[in-house]
Amino acid sequence: MSPDDLTDLELLAGWRRGDRRMGSALYRRHAGPITNFFRRNARSRADVEDLTQETFVALRESDSEIANVSGYLYRIARFKLIRYIDRVSGRPEQGDGAAALELVAGELVPEPEYVRAQREDMRLLLRAIRRLPLKHQLVIELSFWGEKSGPEIAEILDVPLGTVASRLRHAKANLEAMLGQLADSQEALRATTMTLGQWRARIHESLAGSPPEAPASCAPGRDTEPGD
Repeated sequence: MSPDDLTDLELLAGWRRGDRRMGSALYRRHAGPITNFFRRNARSRADVEDLTQETFVALRESDSEIANVSGYLYRIARFKLIRYIDRVSGRPEQGDGAAALELVAGELVPEPEYVRAQREDMRLLLRAIRRLPLKHQLVIELSFWGEKSGPEIAEILDVPLGTVASRLRHAKANLEAMLGQLADSQEALRATTMTLGQWRARIHESLAGSPPEAPASCAPGRDTEPGD
């Protein structure tokens, strides 16, 4: 049987046993979304390649129980991104908790080649989301580009579904305000607003029926700080 016919978990198990064909097949299957995640957030192609490789190595070396390879890769990528922003900004490491999620990437410009290849509305969107707290940037990244559902985002970020819904609401409101400040023309703003309208419809569908955010006492080990 060809490696391409196997499930993600079968490929991962084979890779961990030392079968490089399995690792190559798994990489081909998931490298695109993870690479693009870093291309939107890292300064150079070399940084993107390093971060992507580090993410897949961490997947192979992890001894955690993994039910969803794609989601687990994004969990690792989130951790790598936070460390990367700390490093290139010259800030002390913030850890992976609430303080780290308040970081703002700001003027950390993504890989130029990737930015140039985007439409004007996408370039504006990239500029705007980098001025949001990381906790809001991440839900936009996962929902808009990663096309992850509300429950999938909750699993990746290790937060309740209600927290995802709360963060998406705050992120949408803040993003729309930021777009208005950064748009060079009304045409660019209208195009971006149309793109976001399609995204908002997808969010509404994926979060339909999501429960209200649970108090921290009801979700031990979960990140449920107020003001998400």
